[in-house]
Amino acid sequence: MQFVKWLFILVALLAMAAGIWFGVQFRQPYEPQVLRLYPQARPLAPFELQDQTGQPFTEASFKGHWSFVFFGFTYCPDVCPTTLALFDRMAKQLPDALQADTRFVLVSVDPERDTPAKLAEYVGWFNSDFTGVTGEREALNELTRQLGVVYMKVPLPGSDEGYTVDHTAKIFLINPRGERFALFDTAPSLDSPTFDMAQLLRDYEAIRD
Repeated sequence: MQFVKWLFILVALLAMAAGIWFGVQFRQPYEPQVLRLYPQARPLAPFELQDQTGQPFTEASFKGHWSFVFFGFTYCPDVCPTTLALFDRMAKQLPDALQADTRFVLVSVDPERDTPAKLAEYVGWFNSDFTGVTGEREALNELTRQLGVVYMKVPLPGSDEGYTVDHTAKIFLINPRGERFALFDTAPSLDSPTFDMAQLLRDYEAIRD
């Protein structure tokens, strides 16, 4: 009888431990594996640029929807077109409930060459719903400084283009309050077979929830 008593106690303790473990697991918030959340969402300070239609694009333009933002330029040979292709794939795979309030934005770090008309043509190659942004360099710097984006002209001797632009290759997620919310560390190999689009979509859906 004593053995049976201790056996029941042991089973009860194991059941209690299992209940506590499952409770903790289900209470834990979802931790994105691809998108990295900022420790604190911060609103963007005022800036004024232009979109591909020539209309003002300011900090208020981010409000009311979620925005995936990438800094690049139309003469970029690799990571920029690859990232916009990624945006197009992602846009087409989003659930209907998320498509309506998700925007994809390319901000040019080559404003001397990337006019609104040039950007309209460029982003249109990938998706007609994408937004291209350009403007005066001083105004551009007001935005890049806030997000920690670095860019620099690099001469190309003997090239018809004259120069290229080295730039931060990250994707920023801005929330509907116009706050920097999450960051996606990208690389020129986004189209590699190891890139997990499904995981990126899961992360985005999870943080939306």
